[in-house]
Amino acid sequence: MNSYRENLPLEIRKALKGLNNNNRQEILMFLLKEDEKSFIEISKALEIQKNNLSHHIKTLMRYGLIYNFYKKNDFNEKYSYYVLSNLGKKILKLLLNGNLNQNTSFILNGTSNVLPNEIIPLCINVINENVFKLILTFSDSVSLKNALNYNIKRKDSLQKIITFYTKDFEFKNNLGLLLLSEQPHEDERVCIKVEAFNDLDEKIQMEIFDINILKPDIEINLDYDTQAHSLQIELNKLDNIVGVSFEKLEISAMDVNSHKEVKVDIRKFKTEEYLSNLDIIPKIFNEKNAIKEFIIKSHEEVILKMWVNYRDKIGNEYNSNVASIQLKPYVVNMKEPATDEPIVIPKINLSGSWVQPLATVAN
Repeated sequence: MNSYRENLPLEIRKALKGLNNNNRQEILMFLLKEDEKSFIEISKALEIQKNNLSHHIKTLMRYGLIYNFYKKNDFNEKYSYYVLSNLGKKILKLLLNGNLNQNTSFILNGTSNVLPNEIIPLCINVINENVFKLILTFSDSVSLKNALNYNIKRKDSLQKIITFYTKDFEFKNNLGLLLLSEQPHEDERVCIKVEAFNDLDEKIQMEIFDINILKPDIEINLDYDTQAHSLQIELNKLDNIVGVSFEKLEISAMDVNSHKEVKVDIRKFKTEEYLSNLDIIPKIFNEKNAIKEFIIKSHEEVILKMWVNYRDKIGNEYNSNVASIQLKPYVVNMKEPATDEPIVIPKINLSGSWVQPLATVAN
């Protein structure tokens, strides 16, 4: 039997689950009216017990209808606030379309998920002829790059609060903007506030367009394989991943007792070796950054640290977490005279996301 439900986009199906509760509907409508509110403010205003509210907040966040961010007060204390996501706003307004139409002066359309230093297109469609001007307020990590159909002076475009007069729109009722995203501050809510005023300077509508600035996350993990002297290196893409290019695997080692740096001998593939091993070398490694093996010569235990340097699709540089593991030296062959040259058994575990060859610590 055909499932007509499957024709609904997944995010809409999830959102409808979030709406299927009276308390959650109260929370959503409260945030639609009041914008950002703390947990305590929501609890007091709606008279919902904290335990119940915590459950409903988590559910709404899981279904993408709200999200939280942190900001500091005048005493540098950090507090959590909750706001409707752009999806939450869109769904509520569709459901309330008949009641909201008479109060709607403009409609916002734009891209809400972007990378740092990426262009954000935003279109403001004015549908009420009584709108005299629009005032846009940008958070710290958003700036105006260009106005597509409005002649704005350069000095004005550099401000964080910019006024646009509807009589000066080059295309009737439409304002097209190109914005630029930056890496946000730790506690910043990245957004654009749009306010519409009539010719009596009365505010007739206010909307906040939230922007999610993505960071491509890569996590590195270190673990022993079946042999005590062998090390498995695994790189995992995390949930918030966007297109990345692998740059370099960084490696350092430190003597456990003296805390002094220990030399890491990194050995690369020769061209013919690289080409003959293409079937087993993970695709993210090219000839320049693929490591055949690395050797640490030490008579003491060492702490090995590794991290990854990588770029997103528009050139922003990132570093992964720093993974560390403590390694013991080993003797290569007890039947022969001890040697400083270890035997390294390179191996690639294709069951992981990305895996590099193994490494040893030589006695």
